[in-house]
Order: sequence, then structure tokens, then C-alpha cells
Amino acid sequence: MLYLLEELKITVNGEVKLSSRGKSALRGIAEALIDNNIAPKLNLEKIYMAIAKKINFEIRSKLDESKISREYRKKATSYLKNS
Repeated sequence: MLYLLEELKITVNGEVKLSSRGKSALRGIAEALIDNNIAPKLNLEKIYMAIAKKINFEIRSKLDESKISREYRKKATSYLKNS
């Protein structure tokens, strides 16, 4: 998963490169992980919060579906299918 975050430029050399506006990318990645049976089908919020915690990125509220989350869901799904 950490390699996926690097490939999608969420992190660079382990350092988070997300703005507060781009944080919904984590929702898209969590959805892709669930879709591809990599993450368990638990509460979506718990999964993206776990990802955020792993990369030391603070999220204070629920992440709504957005253009950014849909874009990163597609990117992550494509990456996972081609890896």
C-alpha cells in the first residue's frame, strides 16, 4: 500500500504531498483497495483513517465523494490491476 501511495504521488519518499483539498484522494484509494479485495469490506472511513494515520496525515472529518476521490479511485484501480 505504501508503494501505491508513492506511485500515485500521495507521498514522495515517505513524506505526504497532499493539500487539505486533495485529502479526498485517500477516500478514492481506500475504495479501490476494497474494490480489489485488498482491504476488508469494513467501514470506509476506518480504512482511509488508517491510511492517513500510517502516513501521519491528519483528517478531522469524514471525506465525501468528490471529483478527486473518483479520479484517485480510477488511478489506484488501474495501478492495482496492472501490478
